Amino acid sequence: MFFKSSSDIEAEIFKARMPRMIFDVGACRGEMAQDFLRRYPGTRLVAFEPEPENARHALEALAPHRDRATLEAFALSDRSGTVRFHVNSHHGTHSLHEIGAQRYWAGHAEARDTIEVRTATLDDYCAQNGIHEIDILKLDTQGSELSILRGASLLLSTGRIAMIRCEVEIYPLYSDQPLFHDILAWLNRFGYKLAGVHDPYYHAKNPIVLSWFDATFVAPRLTGVPEWERDRA
Repeated sequence: MFFKSSSDIEAEIFKARMPRMIFDVGACRGEMAQDFLRRYPGTRLVAFEPEPENARHALEALAPHRDRATLEAFALSDRSGTVRFHVNSHHGTHSLHEIGAQRYWAGHAEARDTIEVRTATLDDYCAQNGIHEIDILKLDTQGSELSILRGASLLLSTGRIAMIRCEVEIYPLYSDQPLFHDILAWLNRFGYKLAGVHDPYYHAKNPIVLSWFDATFVAPRLTGVPEWERDRA
């Protein structure tokens, strides 16, 4: 049996209307943000990317959609302030966490620099910008996904994030990185349920070792099912 794709789950959730608000956290160079904007022409999107070179590319990618897309060049976390951000040799590996043991990586990466970046919480950002609900929250931040979700406690406790698509790891790729079971436990506290897993990466040197995948979670209001009715004679 196979899980539904993330796109299939989106189609089920938003079959009556298109998503109105999408957050792309860890936008990198804007590839997925562009895909969202193409698929949902009436949607507003906010992208977050703290690394300056990636942010420059993402801004260029979003330029044709500037009437409904915003780029925020800072990081989301569990507190507002400033933090050290690790810039690495591959643009897709920058992180709030230092590179850990690379045994389970897809390839080699090296630390290049550390910079100071601003952080905000998802709860604070939405409150300050009058955003009451997020239809799709995409997280791909190289190890800081749980920290971001901890900074969204109010949104989660009130079920105001409909769908979360999150990269999760089975083995740590970064130092002190939370893993899939940590994220699952946190979201279960608020009644969010796992709806699917997608895009698994199996290690090239051992094809039965699952290193990471994307997981889709949905809000409690979307997981209700009716009781079975007894067969009537």
